[in-house]
Amino acid sequence: MPTVPFRAIRALAIILAVSAAATGCATPAGVSPSASPAAEPSPTPSPSPSAVERIAAPLPYVDASCAELLSTASLASGFAVPVAALEVVENIYLSGSDGPLRFALRQLGGIECEWSNGEPIIANFGPNPRYVGVTLRVLPGAEDRWQYFSDYYSVEGAEQAYCGETAEPTSCLINALVADDWVELELQAAASVIGDGSNAEAVTRRLYDEFVAALSAAPASSAEWSPPTGTIPLSSECAQFVSPADAAAIIGLPVYFDGMDGGASLVAASWANSGGSPCFWAHSPEEPAGVFVSWLPGGEWAWMEQQRPGSYEAVAVPGLLPDDAAWLDCPASTGDCALDLIVGHNWIQIALSRDDADKPAVLEQLAAKVVESIRG
Repeated sequence: MPTVPFRAIRALAIILAVSAAATGCATPAGVSPSASPAAEPSPTPSPSPSAVERIAAPLPYVDASCAELLSTASLASGFAVPVAALEVVENIYLSGSDGPLRFALRQLGGIECEWSNGEPIIANFGPNPRYVGVTLRVLPGAEDRWQYFSDYYSVEGAEQAYCGETAEPTSCLINALVADDWVELELQAAASVIGDGSNAEAVTRRLYDEFVAALSAAPASSAEWSPPTGTIPLSSECAQFVSPADAAAIIGLPVYFDGMDGGASLVAASWANSGGSPCFWAHSPEEPAGVFVSWLPGGEWAWMEQQRPGSYEAVAVPGLLPDDAAWLDCPASTGDCALDLIVGHNWIQIALSRDDADKPAVLEQLAAKVVESIRG
């Protein structure tokens, strides 16, 4: 039976397990920059990563680094093993995606920091008992999204705190509205490595209080980010890329589109606010078609940051302009395939997991329809 792509399963199964979120977020607003140039009919090969000029990444909405928001001394006293700041946040437990939407929070000026002992947080689709670490996130200007979360979970006041100390590893999570910003702090560690004689709940509370105090005192950033000139506006609808009829003709089976928003969570709120909530194509509610689509409007900067040299194969897709690109990623370790498109400065990813499909060929056909639909 066809399956939802591994990338989607990994991200969304984990997000549901940890945040106990069901479904639903308000319809997001799309990016609305200036109009795109006219399309050209012939395929254009993707440029090499080194030949592409980098686009400046968005900066956090406050002028403070992760180290300034949570001190090394406090982290050291919280655990009996060393933890260190990660240059790139690896905790995708609550990030919702390892594709375009992993960068939605940062595109909105949000904050994302992680300190860990270097172990991966995920092992066999579940918590890694050897992982020790803290992840914090902030979504600015999220009062409306918080209200949805608060109503969904019947939160009293401006904070929800949870600590599951009956299982190993212990996982503690605080969600709160601070002014009009949504703050989330997650701690995960085995009880045996919680330091200074405290329990996980006490350490989580202490770190959270220090972080919120530092955040409240941090000066606002003067930098404002906007998509590059010429970014093509996208909507929040999956059908904007490929119609159900065209998708069915390419995949070889009837399909319908279904949303995947990750439920009531900070991450789902960042997806909605960025205008890129993901979706999958299915034959029926019980039988997914193995196609997962996600996108980040104006997210070319994120794709440039995400690229791993030597991991992608450049492909020619009809309709691409010289500033566009298409890259195929089919790691043998998973059996899945994904095609990443940069069209009009937007990042769209189509992931495919079908044992009965010629994955690269199917993805390239879908990509051609996507380019045709976006450029008209």
